[in-house]
Amino acid sequence: MDSTEEIAEKYLRSQGYESVVYEPDGNIPPDFLVDRRIAVEVRRLNQHDQSERPRGLEETQIPLLQRMRKLLTTLGPPTTDQSWFVTYDFERPLEKWPILKQQIEAALTNSLLQPSVKRHYLVVNDRFRLAVMPASTVSSQKFVVGGYSDDDSGGWTLHELQRNAQLCVDEKTKKVAAYQNRYSEWWLLLANYISYSISGLELELFDPRLAIPAPWSRVIFVNPLKPTLGLEFHPRGRPSNR
Repeated sequence: MDSTEEIAEKYLRSQGYESVVYEPDGNIPPDFLVDRRIAVEVRRLNQHDQSERPRGLEETQIPLLQRMRKLLTTLGPPTTDQSWFVTYDFERPLEKWPILKQQIEAALTNSLLQPSVKRHYLVVNDRFRLAVMPASTVSSQKFVVGGYSDDDSGGWTLHELQRNAQLCVDEKTKKVAAYQNRYSEWWLLLANYISYSISGLELELFDPRLAIPAPWSRVIFVNPLKPTLGLEFHPRGRPSNR
C-alpha cells in the first residue's frame, strides 16, 4: 500500500466504515472494497503529472496559502455587507513573511478606501500581486482566498484543480471499464495535492460541473494533511463537505 492509498484508507475508516479491504481482487481495480459492495479507486491529484516539483509545492505554495488564509481571517468581518475574493499571483524570491504580510494588509485596507463593485488589481511589490473581486454571498470574513498563481510553476490553483481532476476522472474511467460490472457502486477518491482543501466560499470560483461518467457515483477530494476531511462531488448536485 503506497502513501496515497494509506490516506484513502484513513479517510474511509474515518467515515465509519468498518469493512475496508485493500485490493480485494488482487492487483486489479478496485483499490478498496468498502462494506463488501462499494468499489473505491484511488489516485494522487497533483498539478505536475509528468514532472512534479515537490519543493515548490511543499515549501512555498502551501505554507503561503495557509498564511494568506490566516491573514485574511484577521482582517475581520464585512463592513458593507460585501465579502471579497482575493486571488494572488507571485514569483520567487518572496519577501520575508513579516514584511510581505504588512504589505498585503496595507494594500487590501487601502483598496477599500475607495469602494469598488468590480474586480480590481493591487501591486503589493514587484513579485506579488493581488486581484480583488466581489463575492456573490456574504461570508463571516471581509476577504476570502479565492486562489493563487505561482508564476514559477504556472496555473491558477482552482483552475488547475478542476483541469487535473477531470484528467484523473477520465483516466480512471478507462482503467476500470473492464471491471465495473463486478460491483454495483464505484467511488473515485483523489488525494488533493494541488490545494489540499477548498473552503465553502471558494467553491464559488470552482466550477463544480465535473464530467462524472458511469460508473462513478462519487468523486471525493481528500485533504492529505487531514485525511478525515473530504469534499464529495456527485454526477448531479452541489459538492458537499464530509
